[in-house]
Order: sequence, then C-alpha cells, then structure tokens
Amino acid sequence: MIEAIGADQFGAFFATIDRVLASGGRAAVQTILVPEQRWARYRRTPDWIERYVFPGCLIPSLEALTHAAARHSRLGVYGVAEIGEHYAETLRRWRANVHERIDDVRRLGYDRRFERTWDFYLAFCEAGFRLRALRDAQLLLARPGSTV
Repeated sequence: MIEAIGADQFGAFFATIDRVLASGGRAAVQTILVPEQRWARYRRTPDWIERYVFPGCLIPSLEALTHAAARHSRLGVYGVAEIGEHYAETLRRWRANVHERIDDVRRLGYDRRFERTWDFYLAFCEAGFRLRALRDAQLLLARPGSTV
C-alpha cells in the first residue's frame, strides 16, 4: 500500500511501523519500486498508470524508502527479496484470466474502454517487471540490535 500514500507520507509510514513494532520485532513490507535512476523524473511527472489507473499513486525507489525510514524512524532495511520476475508471471496470468472471462467482465457492466485500459495496464506492467524497468520487492525492516 505504500505506493498509494505518496512521498510526503513515507516518513509517517515508517514512524508508525516503528511505534507499533514489538521490541525485537521485524516488519515485512512488499512494494513495487522504480529504479533509483528514474525516481526524480518519475516523481515529478505522472505516468500513464497514475493518470488513468491509480490516480495519486507514486511508486517509490528503494533508496527513497531507505532514506525515509532512516530519517523518521529507528528502522533499517535488513533484507531485500526481489520478486519482480515472479510478479511478471502473475500479471501474465491475470491478463490471460481476464481474456478467458471477458464475458463475465462485460456482464458486470464494464465497457470496452475499461477492457482496453486494464489489458494495456497488465501487459505494460508485465513487460516492466520482465525488463526490470519496475521492481517488486519484499523488505525486511528492523531496529538496530534486533536479531534479523
């Protein structure tokens, strides 16, 4: 859900996790990421997904999250498991399922524009993860001194 809160709330996000995490506890956060090299430009210019699929979303970079965690909490990132390759396959399967069940989608009242939007979105994201233009990662967060 961190993609939905915007960069201004990253600090509050990590401060909240720090506040509610048990002593010695660990937290796992899954997030879609943009590579750091694209973060500054991406942050300033809404892309197609932000305009048409998830208005107001902002996909962070790992470095932006690490910086926010360090600045606003006692948490550090102690593990990063990249799952983007697997997420690409998930997206491919979701898209195939939508195609197989398109009549069910239409019966729900969705129009052709909706179909094209989501078809493009799923295909675009699948390609983005396969090419590593997008990342998907599970982050392990802990306070210093915790056994990770």
